[in-house]
Amino acid sequence: MRIVEAERELLQDLLGETRISVSKTFREFTIHAGQHETLGKVVIIEKPDGRGAIVETEE
Repeated sequence: MRIVEAERELLQDLLGETRISVSKTFREFTIHAGQHETLGKVVIIEKPDGRGAIVETEE
């Protein structure tokens, strides 16, 4: 498992490339979970300013 901090552009690219299966919005952030073609299962944590983090999980 790996956690990577990400800027707005990277998060937006990843969101566009990932088949999102579930999203949940909280006041401080939004969590998206889904399947990316090359990275596998990913969790994307997005803050209101567009920055956030990516969690790559192992199959």
